[in-house]
Amino acid sequence: MLALKLSFLLLVLASENVAIVAGSPLPWFLPGPCDSDPCKNSGKCTVVPFSYTCACADGWKGSICTVKDSGISLLIVKPCESSPCKNGATCTDKDDTFECACEDGYLGETCSPERIQCENPLDLLFVVDASSWQITGDFTHVTDYMSDLIDWLKISDLAVKAGVIAFSYKADTRVIFLPDAYSDASQLKNAIGNLKKNGPKIFYGHEGYTAKALKLANDEVFKTADQHPNAAKAIVLLTPQVPLDSKSDAIEEAKELRAKGVKIVSIDLVNVFKAFFKDQSVCNELTKISSPLKPIASAYDKLDEHVREVTNLLCSFTKDPCEDMDCGKRKICSYDRDTASCICNKTNCEAQPCDETPCKNDGECENVDKETFKCNCTEAWTGETCQEKGKVTWSVKSPCNPVICGNKIPTTPQPPSPTPAPPVQPLSPTLSPLTQPPSPTPAPPVQLPSPAPAPPVQLPSPTPAPPVQLPSPTPALPVQLPSSTPAPPVQLPPTPVAPPTQPGELSCPTVVEKKGCFKEDQKPPRLLPNYILTDRDSSLKIYSGQGVDWRNWVNYLPDLVCRCAQLAKSKKFKFFGIQYYGECWSGPAQDESSFKEDGSSTECVNTDWKECSDQSKFACAGKQFNNYVYAIVS
Repeated sequence: MLALKLSFLLLVLASENVAIVAGSPLPWFLPGPCDSDPCKNSGKCTVVPFSYTCACADGWKGSICTVKDSGISLLIVKPCESSPCKNGATCTDKDDTFECACEDGYLGETCSPERIQCENPLDLLFVVDASSWQITGDFTHVTDYMSDLIDWLKISDLAVKAGVIAFSYKADTRVIFLPDAYSDASQLKNAIGNLKKNGPKIFYGHEGYTAKALKLANDEVFKTADQHPNAAKAIVLLTPQVPLDSKSDAIEEAKELRAKGVKIVSIDLVNVFKAFFKDQSVCNELTKISSPLKPIASAYDKLDEHVREVTNLLCSFTKDPCEDMDCGKRKICSYDRDTASCICNKTNCEAQPCDETPCKNDGECENVDKETFKCNCTEAWTGETCQEKGKVTWSVKSPCNPVICGNKIPTTPQPPSPTPAPPVQPLSPTLSPLTQPPSPTPAPPVQLPSPAPAPPVQLPSPTPAPPVQLPSPTPALPVQLPSSTPAPPVQLPPTPVAPPTQPGELSCPTVVEKKGCFKEDQKPPRLLPNYILTDRDSSLKIYSGQGVDWRNWVNYLPDLVCRCAQLAKSKKFKFFGIQYYGECWSGPAQDESSFKEDGSSTECVNTDWKECSDQSKFACAGKQFNNYVYAIVS
């Protein structure tokens, strides 16, 4: 009777028509982890690979919901209360931070619609178990997962290239295609979609030649440690079983691969058999193969939940080949999978004195000759490199009174309001020769004083004359006399006040006009050639001192645009662009054709991470290799 039950059980497990996976209800004749109601106090039990989890009811916590929740934490503002996760994502509090579980099509810390793609060189190899005993539907989940992963990577000659090795029987373990085979994502996905599991074969022996597959990776894919030195190297190994040819050989082949700089990400495919018996043998062997990285355990139909995790892991292996290159101001870094070099970015690549940006505090540098420079400082700075604060002394009579030349009101006490002057009296011979303002009524002739060192005084006309306007005061006069009639008060120019805005709208002291989103192929000469500010690269001299504030993007981006506008204006540039989310590029271009040569683009985002509208008031930024261009209009 027992033998009959076991035979029936094995028949069901082997059937392709019954797909039982971890996380799904088990058949009635198999007990599940949640059947014993392990979650107490109305907690909800959920099956996971090898175990279960409890979602506790309000007022309870702990692994099986047996610990009373004091409720003190309710008085603390938790990170998720600010709703940081976007686009339908689920937020989970993690101590003083949060974690977002994104919906399909979204990625990143807050689940923005921008898919994070590896843009640096990476040689990727999928090593896939295609053993015939796997359920066809399960193997389809594997190829779908590989295809989904490709969607999150940038496939090109300068970014990610991927190949495939499939293994099962010894004779059928082979390289399907090398990473150099495809440079286009759609062609690569088609090739992966054509991958099928093996059919059962008689007298072929056992399947699961993992060690041979890793040896092929050593011999035919990652041949030497210095192969493609600019590209990171990684293997994604997907298998539901231990190496059946040789565990020790598999470990040794993996060790040799790691010595060449190859990272191994292993995924333990959990079928119903392992889930039921909580089999850890595969996980233990994969730990030895992929060390120091830990294997990822997943049911076949849950593989799509690990796309984000593996994508971020692969991206973390890569590095920008230009990161350590110092190309100066007149060259840019260019690279492929093998080399990186500095190429000319301007018509004249010879170094100039201003290339080192010697002028400080927004001073404009001017090349005098090949060895000397001149700094044109702003009003508030002085010195050879604009390094000293300028000293400004105001005079009441100065034509550069702050009322005219600046925005600050002088602190010198103002003269009292003028009152009507008495009639002009003849000057005493002992007084200084000051000219009195004429009376608004006819005045009798004024008697000249006795001869004195002073020059003769011009007499007013004996006939009625219109009121005479005093000439502008000159430095020779120590005091400016009040007018004979009350003067109107001086009207100061109003200080510009930015109107109230919604978060994300532009309101800069330097008025700008949005011109649109344009491509930037980065081939010399660049369309906006002057790299004047960055919030991304702290190793550059033009680093602002603050990084890109991804969490507060809605307020960060308008501030970046305003800072870029102010700096471009100080350098007397008319146009500037925001590129790669946190870079400011500008230059001496005077017409719009200069930044439109590579064509318009849709690869720009606003403060809501949506596609930009040129008619809206919201700030916009270009992604990598794209500029969102603004014009300075004031």
